[in-house]
Amino acid sequence: MDRIVVPNRKPQHVLVFLLCTLLMLCGCTSSTVEDSGEGIPKPESPILSDDSLRAILLDSWVSDGQSGYFIDGAWDEASSPFSIYDTWWNIVELERRGGSLSSLQAGSVERWIVSAAAGQKRASELPPIAQISYAVKISEKIGIEIDPVRIEQGLRSLYRDGMYAASKDSEANWGSTSLAVEVLATVDLPVPPSVVDNIRMVIEQPVVDRKSAVSVLLPALEAAVALGPDMLSARIEEERLSQIDGVLGRHRDPAWLGAKAALSRIAKNLHGEIRPLSDEDCTEIINPAGFVQFEPGRPSDAQLNFYAASLGCKVKGASTPPHSPAGWPSPTAVATSIRATIAGLRLAEMLDLPLEGYQRLVSKTFDTEWLPAYQAQPREPSFTSSLAEMRLRLLLSIVGHGRQALIEAAVEGPPSSYNDDVSRLVLGLSKMHRSEEPGFPLAEPESDAEPSSIFGAAIEEIRFRAGLSEDSHTVALEAIERLRLPDGTYRMGLGAESAEASMTASALALWISGVKWDPETWATLGFCSPAGCRELSLDTKAEKKLSLTVLALYRSCQVPGCGGFFPLVI
Repeated sequence: MDRIVVPNRKPQHVLVFLLCTLLMLCGCTSSTVEDSGEGIPKPESPILSDDSLRAILLDSWVSDGQSGYFIDGAWDEASSPFSIYDTWWNIVELERRGGSLSSLQAGSVERWIVSAAAGQKRASELPPIAQISYAVKISEKIGIEIDPVRIEQGLRSLYRDGMYAASKDSEANWGSTSLAVEVLATVDLPVPPSVVDNIRMVIEQPVVDRKSAVSVLLPALEAAVALGPDMLSARIEEERLSQIDGVLGRHRDPAWLGAKAALSRIAKNLHGEIRPLSDEDCTEIINPAGFVQFEPGRPSDAQLNFYAASLGCKVKGASTPPHSPAGWPSPTAVATSIRATIAGLRLAEMLDLPLEGYQRLVSKTFDTEWLPAYQAQPREPSFTSSLAEMRLRLLLSIVGHGRQALIEAAVEGPPSSYNDDVSRLVLGLSKMHRSEEPGFPLAEPESDAEPSSIFGAAIEEIRFRAGLSEDSHTVALEAIERLRLPDGTYRMGLGAESAEASMTASALALWISGVKWDPETWATLGFCSPAGCRELSLDTKAEKKLSLTVLALYRSCQVPGCGGFFPLVI
């Protein structure tokens, strides 16, 4: 293995050096990397190019023009972080206010909407039937062509004896049947005759009570409308709509508003006129801010606002929530996106994207979202709190502009001691960001034993670069040699559970050894392809994602020693 000797640093330079080496994201440059261009990927490379990385990064950027953050998984098709519910209803709300959809890119949305169109979007809050319905609506709205065969296959798995179910494991119901019929009619696929027969039978049933009207008769009538004018008689059905309206009662809740909106849609299809809410109803459901609110403290909902506006209520136009060219993520996505944002900013810097613009908008998110959430957590020293603190400090080093006191005011007491290597690394980095004193837990090794994991090796290398030990670099090099696999990749540890090649371990080994891998090497070793790079997250081993953190590893370590930066955002 090629080795580059890293020059020793004196302890008084520890803080400055670590902020350059460990934070991975400051503007420092490494004196150990010659400006020879050797590490720059060739433009003609068929692997994961810089152009592809830029495209991924742009789709990962979530902003409303006032604040912003990066998310992971923007190009994960089935496990996309984008919410199909929020994307559709924000499109509707944007159009209601006369806004433009130009900020959405059809190609970016298509990447994940295709899975939803077959009911196969795994990371979705919606059952397959709703996924398919919303996917067809979104695709029509922004000009995406979806193979009808995918849609038909998705619906076929939900078919049950003349009706449709919400999911493969549920029973058929009329709400799902109505959505399925609407989808089939929209994409010009035939509706099974047994479904049509059931619709004819149900719409002739008498209006009995509120429950059956809302759950059976109304969706059956909407399915009939989707099938065409021959299914309904305007005069007769208007009488039935009045009967349904009568059994809905005065209990104002989301189900009541949804039923009122359904009544109005059916009436408009029958004779071109809506059935508006009364002034009293509008006054009752619209709060002083101008939005629908049934329960105090609940946030505004674009779907309910649209229903109320379509029924004649004066609803204020809500501001458009942050979104990316690929759609709207879940409103809770910002809470879990600090790590992705740190990696995204690092990638933006390496790819010559407008870093200052990103920094300004991320800074606003830091002030309004992440710091308040951190300050609201219990003040108990723990691995979790140290990890959260370290990530905020990493972020603040990029966007803080002298506001380090914001974190200092939120931190109380020293971190607790943990013995495993990951905990020591996290707690050590957290400690280093608090104080110029290099002490606990990296000043002294936990034992005389040789490091048995890549994180143990990284700790030794950090101790060496911080000027705490002249021998630690050699110890780190010997440790990664033990972790090296026959094909040249590296494993996380020596235990049986860590036997597989790891991209994280390999990147840290490159950082320690001063070696680089070009894009072709990353691909040949099985870590990356033109579609991206994948590895289990340190936060969860539940699923694999196309992570910005992993892409930052890939791009950083295309120059010797990863450019001198600690390549991993933990």
